[in-house]
Amino acid sequence: ALAGKIKAQDYNVYVLGSDGECNEGSVWEAAMMAAGRNLGRLCVIIDYNKWQATGRSREITALEPFADKWKAFGWDSAEVDGHDIEALTKALSVMKKRRKKPFALIAHTIKGRGVSFMEDDNNWHYRIPNAAELEQALKELENTDQTIKRAAIFALGELKEKKSLDKLYNILDNMDEKEDILQETIMSIGKIGNKKSI
Repeated sequence: ALAGKIKAQDYNVYVLGSDGECNEGSVWEAAMMAAGRNLGRLCVIIDYNKWQATGRSREITALEPFADKWKAFGWDSAEVDGHDIEALTKALSVMKKRRKKPFALIAHTIKGRGVSFMEDDNNWHYRIPNAAELEQALKELENTDQTIKRAAIFALGELKEKKSLDKLYNILDNMDEKEDILQETIMSIGKIGNKKSI
């Protein structure tokens, strides 16, 4: 982000972090530097699932009021449901209009969301599912491909080339396997995207 500002280049920088990471002093040192340099094209998305490796985040380090802490460090901040792709996209589009300060987007999530026996269970920070658990998890996640389709379409919502976007919709609509959706979507982004439109 700093290099882009120095070179007057028009691109955004996105960092994916976690609530557990925010225990680290290096995170807040970087946050102070980014605000001090007015890196308005920098966005940190924090996966806030309220768990760390050894317990609940609130029991290990007092993060709350989390959004206010980022504001105190000179950032703009917002909180969203991290499982709501449309809400995430809208929040990021607001960030693109501000530009004056770096932006922290706190995405409230549930660890293991979508798999009943994994949801909000920190044992899965370490565990590997056995064959029966894997089979059950895959059954519960069988509609994940629809989520991937929606995520790709929302993420490309600002593209101006209508014909190219229609082509991407057609690719996604004809996909059955999750792996193929990811592969074809990435390939499509590479073909029709450019730094200014994405």
